Formats: sequence, C-alpha cells, structure tokens
Amino acid sequence: MNTFWNTLAVEDLERSRAFYTGIGFEVRDMPGGAPGISVHAAGGMVCLFRREVFASMIPGELCDAKRAQEIIQSISTETRGGVDELVARVEKAGGRVLGKPGAQPWGYVAGFADPDGHVWSVLTFASA
Repeated sequence: MNTFWNTLAVEDLERSRAFYTGIGFEVRDMPGGAPGISVHAAGGMVCLFRREVFASMIPGELCDAKRAQEIIQSISTETRGGVDELVARVEKAGGRVLGKPGAQPWGYVAGFADPDGHVWSVLTFASA
C-alpha cells in the first residue's frame, strides 16, 4: 500500500523537533540522510524541511505560512479531553492557540499554529 503525507517548510528543524516532540508526536530523522525530519502521529506523517531545501523542490514562490495558508493540517482525538490535552501541550511547547476548544454542530475542535505558522486543527467528531 502507498503512504500519503504532506511536506512543510520550516525555518529551524531543531525548533520544530522540540515543538512537535513537546506536544507528544514522534519525530524521526528522514531516512537515507535526507535533510529533514518526519513527524508521526496516529498512523499519519508530516515531513519538515528547511525553507531553502523545500524551495528547491517546488516551482514558483514559497508560501510564508505566517502570512498566508494553503492547507490546514488536522489530527483527531478519541475524546474532547484529548483535544483539551493537546491544546495545553501546544501552549506549553510555544505554539499559538488560534481557537480555544469549543463545541461545533459536528464535534469539538480547537486550532493552533506551530512556530513557523502552519495551521493545525485538533478535533473529535460528534460520533466519537
């Protein structure tokens, strides 16, 4: 089976490693000596490369995630308490909470940004 993941540009790999480890994700060096790290949680993965390395992989301009967004990364939890717990870890690890946890018609959700401005939502669906 093939694996699906996203790749994001970051300013500082070690700062990103500390942030994502601090919020409870597993962080690994990329295989084969690739100049990045991978963040793993719940069977998913996000790869992080320094901005200059990322820019060499794409045509056109690199987005500044602190000024514009092109994607929202999302992670689900089993319970509302899981959402609250992850948001608390984000605050402790130096992330920016964009939306305090709250009920929506379809579930319970919060938003946060990592140190590079990449936006994440953490949620549990109403049926969970």
